[in-house]
Amino acid sequence: MNKTSPLFKKIRDIGPRIFYGFALLFTVVSLLLWFLIYGPHGADIQIIGFSSIFSWHAHEMIYGYALAVASGFLLVVEKPGEYYSRSSNNLFLINLGSWLVARFAAFSNENIFKILLFFNIIFCFLLFYSVTKRIFKNTKLYQLRALPYVLFLFLSIEICFYLAETGIIYFNSISLIHMAIYLLVFLIMMIGGRVLPAVVEGNALYFNKKFKIIKSNSTLYKINILLLPIFFILILVSADDKYLQAISIIILVSNFVRIFNIYSPIIWNNFLILGLYVATFYILLGVFLRGFQGYFELMPSLYLHAFAYGGIGIMTATMMSRIIIGFSSGNTKNPDTFINISIGILMVGAFIRVVLPIFDPDSYYIYILLAQVFWIVSFSLLSIKLIPLLLKGRQIEPISPLKKERV
Repeated sequence: MNKTSPLFKKIRDIGPRIFYGFALLFTVVSLLLWFLIYGPHGADIQIIGFSSIFSWHAHEMIYGYALAVASGFLLVVEKPGEYYSRSSNNLFLINLGSWLVARFAAFSNENIFKILLFFNIIFCFLLFYSVTKRIFKNTKLYQLRALPYVLFLFLSIEICFYLAETGIIYFNSISLIHMAIYLLVFLIMMIGGRVLPAVVEGNALYFNKKFKIIKSNSTLYKINILLLPIFFILILVSADDKYLQAISIIILVSNFVRIFNIYSPIIWNNFLILGLYVATFYILLGVFLRGFQGYFELMPSLYLHAFAYGGIGIMTATMMSRIIIGFSSGNTKNPDTFINISIGILMVGAFIRVVLPIFDPDSYYIYILLAQVFWIVSFSLLSIKLIPLLLKGRQIEPISPLKKERV
């Protein structure tokens, strides 16, 4: 009789959420390296294979951090043991291992760089395959049927990026990075648009507060999901800002009406809810900054960091915190001071990185460095709090984020 090792059993208990632990540690280490390289001291750290340190930094924050968090979120099991059959168990370990191996590509040597980076393609493919198989196996259970197409685009972008960075075929690596950021924003708005109303309603009911979701929000959600891809496509193909401005206004109005409809005063006491609002605000700020970038003569990179730092960063930090706390039998409805402070530090960093340069562009470099410090501190604190909770193991089986039931 074969006995399962304690480590293997722990990994099975944690499941896909193990990506959260690795993502937390990775983003701290990655940003610390980036700070040392990009900072005034200019540390001599060699980045191998990538066309520039900027493409490495952006690629790793997308595929090394954000998509790892997405993996932990999208691969959550519905029932104990369902994901961990003999075959899928090995598949999950390969998925995790592929992600981990690919992170060492930039610090290897030119002889094996291509091999190590290729593992990122394997990681993207297995994520696409696992989620797609689950959704098409039970289409009645899942509502987010666009997910396979989004994940397929992530895979396609990564293949093109690999071909570009290894010199096989020419592609504009920066444009590919931008496309991946747009996809992440769309993914967040697609999933977050469903999660936020349910979270606010659940917390309001918990504290016996009156709250009702207005039915028109469903229509506003659909308008948003339809217009966001058009907005991003226009950024890539159109030189006329008039169309961007028109669509951005519609996106902004529809989203602000929707957010107003689901507003509740309870959000100010709990950053596990407030973070969802703030992340959405920064995504909408990014839409505004890009739509009116030419009109106000703004720096071209501001809207990207509104998406990346303010939107993706705060949203992923908040959702990871919610899921890990719930996974360890904690109560996400009661505010945790340590978590509130950690996410609050990240919010301050986003304000420094995105908002202050609008009014003081001359100090842009200083704001970049300060924002990096706030990011590192925030995720270091989150790691200290959340990783022990993650290792605590399953206490109560959570609801899958893709199921119709509200979370």
